[in-house]
Amino acid sequence: LSTVVKPGECPRLMGGLCVMQCTSDAQCSGALKCCSNGCGYECTIATYSLPLLNNLPILPITSTRSRAKLGSKTPEGYGEDGGPDNPVGLGGPRG
Repeated sequence: LSTVVKPGECPRLMGGLCVMQCTSDAQCSGALKCCSNGCGYECTIATYSLPLLNNLPILPITSTRSRAKLGSKTPEGYGEDGGPDNPVGLGGPRG
């Protein structure tokens, strides 16, 4: 008996034929897997699931912008974030 296990998961099938078309993934061609159909086993297209987000590492948020030194002045028309969309002391964005 071969121990080949192809990638992917068997879909949940029901109402299939009650025959054993396969007993292991090695008996199925290409990427097909040997899966239960609810009564027997047949070569079936595998399904794939995405990894859960809570299994991914959490990385700290870092800024690549440098902070202005104390005493330095933000140029006129630019906000503290360095963009012209948020001017300092001019009452809002310019139109």
